[in-house]
Amino acid sequence: MLRGLVGSNNSYPFVSIYAMPDIAFANLDKFKLNIGPDHPVDYENHTLPGGVKISDVVEVDFRIYRQISNCHTGDTPLDRIKAFALVEVDSREARSEEFSKKEFEEIFAPLVSSVPTSVCSERYALETEWWSAGGSLYNRDHLDLYGFDEEEPDYYGHFERLLHLPNAPDLDGYNLEIKTYTVIYSRQAEKSI
Repeated sequence: MLRGLVGSNNSYPFVSIYAMPDIAFANLDKFKLNIGPDHPVDYENHTLPGGVKISDVVEVDFRIYRQISNCHTGDTPLDRIKAFALVEVDSREARSEEFSKKEFEEIFAPLVSSVPTSVCSERYALETEWWSAGGSLYNRDHLDLYGFDEEEPDYYGHFERLLHLPNAPDLDGYNLEIKTYTVIYSRQAEKSI
């Protein structure tokens, strides 16, 4: 799990990332009751002092992604990550998963890997999402996770400048949002939940 403190370009102050053995794991009752949409904090009888519901004061965007690619520089990148960037992307035109995977591995990942402190790059496809405060958020069908082994690498707050380098990919066909975080806590997952 990574729990990150927001960087300077993100309105959501925290992000928690949980690794699961497979997508079916998210459908288990135990997961739904402890982490997912059926978490007791969203029930009327679980309130803060004064009768305030947690969902009245905190907005949580839950998303479940399936990993489709990764480019790690070592065997245990989680132990080395001190900062990371999330790039949420959707394409304006239909693209196959194979095309998306190839583009990530041949263009995006090498570009970010050019940063000396880069540790890993991972790509995920969106499976499902929900919002604890109701309503719906703008869909991002892919998530790129880039890990760095420095708390404030030279990209910090200026990740976009990498996308303006001569060898940067053409992003005219995409909508994307970049968020940068510093890691404040991480732990290897337990064997069972």
